[in-house]
Amino acid sequence: MAHLAWRQRWLPQLSADGWLLFVTCGLRLFAYGFLSIVLGLYLASLGLDSAAIGAIFTAALIGGAVMTVVLTQAADRLGRRSILMVGSALMALAGAAFALTESPLLLAAAAILGAISPSGKEIGPFLSVEQAILPQTTGDEHRTHVFAAYNIVGSLAGALWALASSDPELLDLPPAAGNLALSWAYAATVLL
Repeated sequence: MAHLAWRQRWLPQLSADGWLLFVTCGLRLFAYGFLSIVLGLYLASLGLDSAAIGAIFTAALIGGAVMTVVLTQAADRLGRRSILMVGSALMALAGAAFALTESPLLLAAAAILGAISPSGKEIGPFLSVEQAILPQTTGDEHRTHVFAAYNIVGSLAGALWALASSDPELLDLPPAAGNLALSWAYAATVLL
């Protein structure tokens, strides 16, 4: 009985869709966490100067805001699940673009469309759409607990990968190759 009481107190009461939102939030912020550490270093290793790197970061932040407005406006019309999948596909394509090109213009375009997060924090339509879905995955009495747990999952996932990716040489690769491997890992993680 004590085990059940602990579970009821500390684990949110969620539907299967609610648990899926928790997993996707954790994976996405996991990816954002390691990207935030290596993105500037990776862009510098491509030979970009600080102005170009700053422009790409700015494009990413503006793109995140624009994509949030565009995709959240369409979410109820096209379906929230579809919008989340489109957003994830755009993130994965952006990750692949960052691994495949050195062109500042293409990198800026990928950052805008793919909701690349230079800060490691939530960017793009995900937070808004998922927070609209979360109340439907639990009872009224559990909503506050679910929102708190959702935010904790995201914060911990981002922090863990930021810590783990702080040294690409842990992958036993030179820094440039390690950063490239992390860009591909970012694309693969957001596909999940």
